[in-house]
Amino acid sequence: MAVALAVAAERPAHVAGEIEPALAAGKVVISDRYLPSLLVLQRLDGLPLAEIWSYNAFAPRPFLTVCWRRIPRSSRCG
Repeated sequence: MAVALAVAAERPAHVAGEIEPALAAGKVVISDRYLPSLLVLQRLDGLPLAEIWSYNAFAPRPFLTVCWRRIPRSSRCG
């Protein structure tokens, strides 16, 4: 839980200092420190989903989420 709270505590500064100014300037923002990755990592740490959402309820939702899937070497063709 300590890591989840630390990440959530840092998020307002990240949003206000980096994401919002870039969006206001018409830029595209790509971030790996955002809700989808946070949800996965903190669920793997055993936190309940509702608890994770409660820590991050204020964060703006992403417009687009891209998930990369690594294909195991033994499953690759060629």
